[in-house]
Amino acid sequence: MISAPPRILIVDDDPIFRAIAVEALGAITPNLVEAEDGEVAYRLLSAAPADLVLTDINMPKRDGLELIGDIRKRWPQTLVIAVTAGSRAATPDLLLKTAALMGASVVTKPVGGLALLELVCKVLGVSTRHMAQPAAAGRSRFAP
Repeated sequence: MISAPPRILIVDDDPIFRAIAVEALGAITPNLVEAEDGEVAYRLLSAAPADLVLTDINMPKRDGLELIGDIRKRWPQTLVIAVTAGSRAATPDLLLKTAALMGASVVTKPVGGLALLELVCKVLGVSTRHMAQPAAAGRSRFAP
């Protein structure tokens, strides 16, 4: 369980998904960092490790599976959640099973802000009982 506001790195080449994640996860921490691919994410982690990395699997430069492997080697205590809608070469199920075997929690896209928030809280061991509802749960321009 993490006591201080966790540092979360959101890695996805889709700026809309990153915006949904930032809006939703802002309910539990102000320490949110974004990266558009695994290469940028690796550099950011090298400068300041994160408590949790939320990563897409299908990305340019360094994909999510490569990033998860790097995290497991260099920052084994870092929690990881992998998301994907699949790729031309593999179904979401296959990619997520691979990520799960690497120690990541997994979720299939599309995933709304509220569901993402609940998963992140579960992985971090943070209670949502007394938490104010995030904007993503109601008044948001994004679907929950």
